[in-house]
Amino acid sequence: MNDQNGFEKKGLSVKVRKRWSITILGIIMGLLFFVTGMHWSMALGNIAMGIIADIIAGLGGYTNKKVNALSYMVLMLANTYTYLIFFIDPAGWTQAMLKKGTDASYIETMNASATGWMPAVIIGGTLLTAAFSAWVGGKMLKKQFEKAGVL
Repeated sequence: MNDQNGFEKKGLSVKVRKRWSITILGIIMGLLFFVTGMHWSMALGNIAMGIIADIIAGLGGYTNKKVNALSYMVLMLANTYTYLIFFIDPAGWTQAMLKKGTDASYIETMNASATGWMPAVIIGGTLLTAAFSAWVGGKMLKKQFEKAGVL
């Protein structure tokens, strides 16, 4: 659950207002995660959710605040892929993480604390946090965008 690209996504969707801008953001983020050695599913998640978020924002013409907020919420699901892979294939996830140099104690803690209801909490928590972030960010940036002549 993170909010690493809220301003960039908001700026792209409001200023550029063209298809593929959010997709490009997702691809760039995915590539950055990949080259920095993160689990492969983070790269896949950012690319896939970037495409889906772009399609959603496009449905509102990149100008509808509610549709853009939904697009942002979907984009924020990108980094949950690694956790979902953990629940789908714990053994494969463990091997991949150990190969990347993750400490075994972290993996043991993940295995010990993982329960069947956690994916729902991870996804729900991410969506709630993203919705709140979109609301707060919209309020905070509205004045700056108006001053800059973007809105």
